[in-house]
Amino acid sequence: MLIEANRSLLLIIDVQTKLTPAVDDAEACIYRCLMLLAAARRLEVPAVATEHCPRSVGPTMPVLAEHLVAGEIVEKRHFNGMSESALQSALAAFGRKTIVVAGMEAHVCVLQTVLGLKEAGFAPVVVVDAVTSRLPSSRDLALDRMRHHGVEIVNTEMVLFEWLAVGDSDAFRDLLPMIKSGSAS
Repeated sequence: MLIEANRSLLLIIDVQTKLTPAVDDAEACIYRCLMLLAAARRLEVPAVATEHCPRSVGPTMPVLAEHLVAGEIVEKRHFNGMSESALQSALAAFGRKTIVVAGMEAHVCVLQTVLGLKEAGFAPVVVVDAVTSRLPSSRDLALDRMRHHGVEIVNTEMVLFEWLAVGDSDAFRDLLPMIKSGSAS
């Protein structure tokens, strides 16, 4: 089953200023989140970001926040974002069932939110090169657990090319330089 732009929503989980310095390969994760967000904007895929306890963990990284508008950042206190009515409402407002997930930390908030999405009837798709944890082993264990529960694991390019669907569109030409510069996945 392909990931279609008109059925998708991008969910970026907890890429925050005080968490980012503690995670493995944060720069690559943030870059992939930016790639996904740029493609989402170009292809009219809605985007939502969460902030876990922002007074303690800090706001969304400025490099991402500058591409989000009011109402696209949802505060949460539960590790499972689906326990928050604000996130439930944000997702319901768009009526999209495929939720493309990126963010931090893979073994805590990403894992719990993804399992919550699945339980709520969504089809979460986790972008392997756009999620991270403090320890690579924690990330790998989380990805294994999500797979075990039937969650699709993909990479950034898979999402971008499936969202694009064709190679002769203006959107493809617009996104190609970004795809070429970030293809080391």
